[in-house]
Amino acid sequence: MASRSKTQHIHEDAATLDALIKAAGKGSVADVKQILSVDPDAAMRFTPTGQTALHAAAEHGRIGCVRLLLPLSDPNETTGMGWTPLFEAICNRHEAVARALAKKTNLAAITPMGETHLGFACSMGWMPAVQILLPLCDARQPDGKGRTPLMKSVEARNAAIFDFVIPASDVNAVDAAGSSVLTLAVRHGHSHAVKALLAQGARCEWITEGENLNVLALAIQLGVWDCAEVLSERAPNECLLAEAASEKAVENNSRIPRLMARAESISLSQVVKSAQPRPTAPDASNHQSIARRARSL
Repeated sequence: MASRSKTQHIHEDAATLDALIKAAGKGSVADVKQILSVDPDAAMRFTPTGQTALHAAAEHGRIGCVRLLLPLSDPNETTGMGWTPLFEAICNRHEAVARALAKKTNLAAITPMGETHLGFACSMGWMPAVQILLPLCDARQPDGKGRTPLMKSVEARNAAIFDFVIPASDVNAVDAAGSSVLTLAVRHGHSHAVKALLAQGARCEWITEGENLNVLALAIQLGVWDCAEVLSERAPNECLLAEAASEKAVENNSRIPRLMARAESISLSQVVKSAQPRPTAPDASNHQSIARRARSL
């Protein structure tokens, strides 16, 4: 009997994989078992887009199929978009599947799309995944853009996840663009995060490389008055002195008087006209109190 051609093998393998992916997506444990009993290697195959049967099972939350496929599959396999099966489970909020995959996935790896699994869970704002992953991960690990999970929680404006992640995080981390966690909190108008970061020792550094503003000046410029009020009450001198300290050309603190003069010359009325209105901004009556604190430095 003549052996099958290579092309015939490829077509038969593709047909088997297609049947396995469909069965896994539907959650048909019996069909998955039957296919794997004949061709266990099918669990390791992937489509031209990089999808495996484990991806399909994770996407649709089929925990029974995930348990069958996991011992025979690579949970770190990524699709063409850079998604692991665990990303599928997090995105579609399948807690049992995420828990099973987290134990087998390389959580220290940065995926081809530049994400960490914990950072992705924080950006999605899904607490169950964060609770699963945080004990298994280094919360200080940045993604491909230098953003830590704490930064992702700030961007998502999720106070509960921020509070959960901050004890394990570096509050003075800086991303690849030069923005600190405190900078991002101000930019996103996240006054809760600003308070918590200051309480944990966050430094009032320069905003980004080349920008001649500290976080208090940035908050005022953006019209984020709740953040400006927190900063002016709890870290006014630090904001100004951090700017002076980061200036390499400072000699005998000669720059500090000019910083004080700049603080006194801030015109909040001009800033108010240029700032975009925010729904959460405090009443305009708070602006004068912030100005008085800036002038008193």
